[in-house]
Amino acid sequence: MEKKPINDMELLFEILRINRAYKRIRHGAAESSENQAIHGSGRLLRNLADHGEMPQKELAERLEIRPQSLTGILVKLEEAGYITRTRGVNDKREQLVSITPEGRKCSRRIEKIRKEIAGRFFAVLNEEEKQTLSELLVKIWDSLEEEDA
Repeated sequence: MEKKPINDMELLFEILRINRAYKRIRHGAAESSENQAIHGSGRLLRNLADHGEMPQKELAERLEIRPQSLTGILVKLEEAGYITRTRGVNDKREQLVSITPEGRKCSRRIEKIRKEIAGRFFAVLNEEEKQTLSELLVKIWDSLEEEDA
């Protein structure tokens, strides 16, 4: 049986469907854990855990979000005891962001949940298929990055 060619919109729809499935599974996992209080903070906490204290501006750049958008997230994380913010020594206008021990624990829990979800998602693929998928996704990402440059 001959396969029907897929058009770009159908392919995009498939990517978006997978994204929705990921979000649904992630939200379900977060609701069943103590991570639900700070939704969407995994990448932020992981950056701080991996790279240490950094200026708020640099953190926003790493996360590819506007500094103004980051401020609200940081307030919630600080209230939850996951991060601290201090003024820069040389530049009092600079806000330095650090992860707390509780924030590190939360980051590890989020990472564990993500690994479990990734295992579920990609269990259907063999190693060669995973490699091919990775190469294709990187190719798409690189072309989009070149457009933005």
